[in-house]
Amino acid sequence: MTKESLNKYTMKITQANAGELLVIVYDIIIEDLQSAKEEMAAGDTQEFSYAVRHGQRFLLELMNTLDHRYEISNELMSLYIYVNREMINAMIRNDASLLDNALMVLSKLREAFATLAKDDDSPALMSNVTQVYAGLTYGKGSLNELSVEDTNRGFKA
Repeated sequence: MTKESLNKYTMKITQANAGELLVIVYDIIIEDLQSAKEEMAAGDTQEFSYAVRHGQRFLLELMNTLDHRYEISNELMSLYIYVNREMINAMIRNDASLLDNALMVLSKLREAFATLAKDDDSPALMSNVTQVYAGLTYGKGSLNELSVEDTNRGFKA
């Protein structure tokens, strides 16, 4: 994951509610697997394995946060186990094409959760963060973001 992607996700996470955060986790895993495929195409097996393992950490987070009181959680767990198995096989065989099925499953799940997240009007999970506004200023050929610092951030004495 590039530093630019990391900054993008950091900003998104600070502003996200529960539904949006789930979609962000899917975005990170998908980006990691696509990056792994690019690394393998470039012949860098070490970076390929690193990108897949990074995606696995986020997949493990999805697995650990399932609420098994609901039947759908068991179905999701089965899909996550399948995706994890495909990721492991890709690393063992150094074959990026084995990630295609995992990407397909993750993309469909991401699409479904993105649709649900549109209806989630709950507040952001993180409070007391810097508010970011996009579109207020423009640079040469790019959109600049402006953050407005709240003077009431941090610990209160």
